[in-house]
Amino acid sequence: QDLLAALPYDRRQAFVLTQLLGLSYAEAAREAGCPIGTVRSRVARARSALTTRLEQGEEETESRALAA
Repeated sequence: QDLLAALPYDRRQAFVLTQLLGLSYAEAAREAGCPIGTVRSRVARARSALTTRLEQGEEETESRALAA
């Protein structure tokens, strides 16, 4: 949840609506009041940011394990 909370509202909204709640991109676009392409873009950027943060977290965990 901390990872999701770190996302800007518009990206978090698009990600949650489509990836967690299972709405189609068209449904999410209606809910957000924006074009479908915008929802797709926001979801892609949210995924990218989440992946980067997860990878950084794994690297930090590995560094701590090696230091111990």
